[in-house]
Amino acid sequence: MNRVRLVALDLDGTLLDSSGSLPEANAAACRAASRRAVIAVATGRRARKAVRLLAAFDFPYYLITCSGARLERVPDRSPLFTAFLDTGLLARAASLLLEAGRSLLLFTAEDPAGDVLVLRSGPLHPHMEAYIERNRDHLRGVLRPPSLSPAALGGLLPADVHFMSVVGGADELRSLQSRLDAVFPARFNTHVVTNITAPGAVLDMLPAGVSKWRTLMRLADFLGVSRGEIAAVGDDENDREMLREAGVSVAMGNASDSLKAVADLHTAGNDEGGAALALEMLGLTGD
Repeated sequence: MNRVRLVALDLDGTLLDSSGSLPEANAAACRAASRRAVIAVATGRRARKAVRLLAAFDFPYYLITCSGARLERVPDRSPLFTAFLDTGLLARAASLLLEAGRSLLLFTAEDPAGDVLVLRSGPLHPHMEAYIERNRDHLRGVLRPPSLSPAALGGLLPADVHFMSVVGGADELRSLQSRLDAVFPARFNTHVVTNITAPGAVLDMLPAGVSKWRTLMRLADFLGVSRGEIAAVGDDENDREMLREAGVSVAMGNASDSLKAVADLHTAGNDEGGAALALEMLGLTGD
C-alpha cells in the first residue's frame, strides 16, 4: 500500500454515530491522523451544518459538501470550488417532478437567511414534513408555484442551486431515479442515499460530472497528491465512486454488501468506532 497523503472520510454513517453525534474517539483519531496526512471530510450535507457537527476538529481540514458541489478549507472557510445546476435544466426536471406530485428541496449557496428552498406540489410526504421540521432554521422559503411549466419555474428558481433532492421511501426513489436518468440522460449525477438519523431516503440530483470523488480529485491535484496516495472511508451510495477509485478504501461495517464489495478493507460500524479503526488500519494513527 502506498503512503497515504490524503484521506477522505464520509460524515453521516462514518464519522458520526447513529445519533448524529461525533464520538470523541473519532475526533481524536482524525486529530492524530492530521499529523501524517491531509484530512478531508466528504458529505452530502450543507457546509454550515457540517462545520457545526465537526466543531471538535481543532486542526485545519478540507470540507467537501453537497456531495461534491462545494469544496472549502476550514477554519478559514475559503471556497476552492463550487458547482451549480443549470437553471433551465433544473426547471425542466422540477416541472416533471412537481407534476408527479413530488415536493422538492433545493439546496442553495450558503446564506444567513437560509439555504434550503422548498417547492411544494400537493400534500407533503411524511418524510419531507419531518425534514422541514428539523431544518426550519435553514429554510430560505417554501413556494407553491402557481404554474408548473418549465418556463414559469425558470423565473422563480434561484441561480445558486447546488443540488435538488426528493425525500421518500428508498424503493420509490430508486424508481424515480431510473425515470429521471431516462428522461435526462447524462444531464445529472443522481444517487439514492439512506438517512442514518431520520426515516426514509433521499434522491439527490447534482450537476453532471459533480461527485465527492471528482471534487476530491480536484483537491488532490491542488495539493499535488496522486490517486494512489488517496484513502477513502465511507458507507453509502454517494461514497461508491470514492471507494472504488481511491488508492485504498475502507467500507464501514454498516455499509451495504454491494458497497463493501468495491472497498479494499472493511472496518467496524459507525456505532463501534469504525472510523477511528479505519484510520488505524491505514497507518495514520498509533506509533
